Amino acid sequence: MEEYWRIDEDGEILPTIWRGREGDLFRLDQQNVHQTTKEAQSHLAYLNALAELRDSSDYVPVWDGETQNFYVCYDTDDKMLVDTSTRCFIIGQLVWYATKEAAEQAIKEHEAAFKTYFGVQE
Repeated sequence: MEEYWRIDEDGEILPTIWRGREGDLFRLDQQNVHQTTKEAQSHLAYLNALAELRDSSDYVPVWDGETQNFYVCYDTDDKMLVDTSTRCFIIGQLVWYATKEAAEQAIKEHEAAFKTYFGVQE
């Protein structure tokens, strides 16, 4: 049996013994099995950033072919967050915004959370 670290429902990082039981397998499936506390802390920061970014917009994209929907991605070549309405083959899409201005404002207000989510190290 091997020890691993997990994040509980309250955001606490706890040591746990791997026994291969249903709870262990569920946590593994949920990406909540970490070899070190540092790895668990990094994943917790990611989860917190994800929650912040999801709360930054309640816009639901409209797929009518005429409406533009905007989202933020990270350009690894230029090393910057960009708002776009076109496909982003750089690093992911996460939260949609109704206008380019709303996406730009989100970048200003949530820059640290976007960078944490996209794994950008400065």
